[in-house]
Amino acid sequence: MAFITDYFAFLDLTIWEIILLCMELVFIFLWSLNISHFSRRRKTDKSKVVLYILLTSIFYTFGVIQAVDILGLDQWSEPIFEFKLSAAYGVAVIFSSLASFFFYSFGLEVFGKDPRKAKRSKFWFGIFDFPAGIMICLGKIMKPFWNQLVLDFMPLYDVLFFVGFGIHLIATFFLGIFLFINFNKVAKYSDTRIDRVSFRLMSISGVSVVASYILWVVEGLIPATQSEVSPIGIAGWGVALLISVSMYLGYAQPKFFRKMFEEKEIRIRT
Repeated sequence: MAFITDYFAFLDLTIWEIILLCMELVFIFLWSLNISHFSRRRKTDKSKVVLYILLTSIFYTFGVIQAVDILGLDQWSEPIFEFKLSAAYGVAVIFSSLASFFFYSFGLEVFGKDPRKAKRSKFWFGIFDFPAGIMICLGKIMKPFWNQLVLDFMPLYDVLFFVGFGIHLIATFFLGIFLFINFNKVAKYSDTRIDRVSFRLMSISGVSVVASYILWVVEGLIPATQSEVSPIGIAGWGVALLISVSMYLGYAQPKFFRKMFEEKEIRIRT
């Protein structure tokens, strides 16, 4: 009887995942239409930039959905829920690794780096960061089932998790500093107020990347938050979601945003 109850509870969670996935697909469709519209309006070929910012938003949003979806699962002791919780956490980190890779690729395109150097730089960033996400995912999935795999000082799943998280943290700090410095440099030489503000917003995205990971580190250091899911961890994903908003306003410059600054410039001139 308990198994039947657990099965229907698991099925209910799966249905919610499908609903969230459908919402995500609608978001992706609307986002792609909007960003493509502004790209055509500028009459420039920015297909790679549009693709990179789109993929960054998609994977960060998927990560947030995974984090929100597993809220409360740590209260269940059944193996099926423990596995679901661990796997979802690991997959969320893989989404974060993919988002970081495309975010870094976006920055290289925007700042006009040498194509050969940019390609090589993207390759090494991906090789460094993406396996870290897989290590974290494997470590989290192994935890409920392979407690007997032990090294001299800690379980193997903990080794995979901490090494992977450390690598991912280093890559994320590098990404945040890279974006913040370069976008601020470009903002200083921008001619119009709207462009300066746009590049400043893009630089905020770099700070948001670092801030989100600081929150996750704090989550791991404070004993009261060392459960699988905590408000501090969710706040980290919330800050990460700000990246998409700041990039949208900064790059796409929607009509209401441009109009607001155009009106300010007219008032200053008069």
